[in-house]
Amino acid sequence: MTIAFPRLVILAKSQVDHARDLSRPLVGVKGSRNPHVAVATGMDGKRFVLAPRTADRRADEALIAQATATVRSQKWSWQVAQMGGFLFWRRPSMLRGMGDPMVPIAQMATDGGGIDDLATELLLIPEAMAEAQKQLGSDTLYCVVPKRGWLMVSRGEIANPFATQPMHEAASGIASRGGQSAVAGDLVMYWQAGKLVGVDGREGARSYISMQGSDESAWWP
Repeated sequence: MTIAFPRLVILAKSQVDHARDLSRPLVGVKGSRNPHVAVATGMDGKRFVLAPRTADRRADEALIAQATATVRSQKWSWQVAQMGGFLFWRRPSMLRGMGDPMVPIAQMATDGGGIDDLATELLLIPEAMAEAQKQLGSDTLYCVVPKRGWLMVSRGEIANPFATQPMHEAASGIASRGGQSAVAGDLVMYWQAGKLVGVDGREGARSYISMQGSDESAWWP
């Protein structure tokens, strides 16, 4: 199988040059250390080829729209990763995103094991996230993208630093084994009302909460 391009991809900030590449922070303000969304136009071996920002803003906007449509048309599903409750009241409490199982396995193999099935980008598909909200029975979700091919979501509540701890532990463990495939092991994002609305972050011993959400205007410096 070949992967359809152009498409949006979520990458670690260190893998994107916002001054050059057509990209924006996944969540937060310009200059953020958070993961970035970029437009990929193909692959060079196992690496995405990122589209450069040009002087023609209309052309860039058209490319972003095309890449967005590609992502939203991809295959996706949710796998129950954890159950909560007791007896007859048990229900899913954490889901793992599943992408296209037909991606080229050798090309999409990730550091630390597994493959990049493009599941990370479910975070950019409103219908997929709405289904996760439905399955979890929650309007607010915690979301983590520890490495390529991973997206995990759980029921959440805004600005409760204690409730995010299990997701931080899951993300940090996966990211620590992700090598060049790692995206973010220190960030739990809030999803609410059809978009990302903030983050609960860790920087060493420091914790912080930011309610700066996704900003589509941040594609441009």
